Amino acid sequence: NHTFQIYSTNSINFTFYDEIFGKGKSMNGTSVSVEIVSDVYSKNFTSANGTFYVDLITPADYRISYVAPEYKKREYYFTLVNRSHNVIDLYLLSLGNDTDVIFTINDESGNLIQDATVKLKRYYVTENAYITVAMAKTNNEGEAVLNVDFDDAFYEILATYGSFSTNTKGSKIFQTTITIKIDT
Repeated sequence: NHTFQIYSTNSINFTFYDEIFGKGKSMNGTSVSVEIVSDVYSKNFTSANGTFYVDLITPADYRISYVAPEYKKREYYFTLVNRSHNVIDLYLLSLGNDTDVIFTINDESGNLIQDATVKLKRYYVTENAYITVAMAKTNNEGEAVLNVDFDDAFYEILATYGSFSTNTKGSKIFQTTITIKIDT
């Protein structure tokens, strides 16, 4: 016996996880509310089994907002390419384990960078890799707020602006404000 599933193009297969446990604990049984938004498409849905599949989406840049009871709201940004199927793992951090950290992004001259993407990547021993668990875009003051597992997990921060980027070395986060420089 073989089990298979057919995916169509311009589709996304979401799986939701608790960040503390990584892929060892899906959000099955927890109601996750999701909003998918682009310039040409918008949809809200709720997943109760830890997964959700959506297809026939117009290629564009998307923002995905997602939240569950007892968890902090997070966002994820990506570009849907025509004729593609996308598998996206999304992580939520439970209230009580989270601390908001303000990331300020500036260039080599100290100018604040608006609309930069900040990715928070957590190290998982079972994967032997840093995996993106949260994202944010900087506001007019060059700031993005991400909730982190403060002083407990090893994180890398990847900040990108256009074709420029910088990636920090993995370490625990001990500060509630962090400045990152992108050489443009």
